[in-house]
Amino acid sequence: AGSLQAKVRVVVREAPFVTAVENPADITVPYGTAAADLPLPQQVTVQLSDGSKTEAAVHWNTDAYRPDQAGTQTLIGQLEADAAYENLGGYTAAVNVTVEEPEQVCDKTALQEAISQAEALYDTLDTYAQAAVKEAFRQALEEARTVNENPDATQAQADEAAEALQAASGALLASLKK
Repeated sequence: AGSLQAKVRVVVREAPFVTAVENPADITVPYGTAAADLPLPQQVTVQLSDGSKTEAAVHWNTDAYRPDQAGTQTLIGQLEADAAYENLGGYTAAVNVTVEEPEQVCDKTALQEAISQAEALYDTLDTYAQAAVKEAFRQALEEARTVNENPDATQAQADEAAEALQAASGALLASLKK
């Protein structure tokens, strides 16, 4: 019987390998943004040994990320394996995440207490003789109410309005004792 012969030609082509990673643009997020909510890119561009570029999937390590720490934090991403290239050099991606300063919450408790106490005095204004003292008290109370109703008031404004109203209330009470 005749024998069949087969020839097999094996061509080994090396896959190109990563020579550089183009890191993504910096990211800025509000204070308190959870790691799961970071807008991290799912891919980064890599330069390959054959001169081409391709997109590589990346897995970001967020273990060291602190959402309650304002400032810039650098996250490292591992390139995921792909048949189109090799990552012989162990290249990684990096992205800077800037966590913004927390919004300052204005505590108006002292201001509200000063307004409440001043409003109790307001009904007795007619018993006070000094017109200038009464007018200063009215102005301080009006300013305190304006600051209290302002949702954008700063802590300094609230503190100053409370102190001014307390001083005006004290002057009003002192004028009665004279």
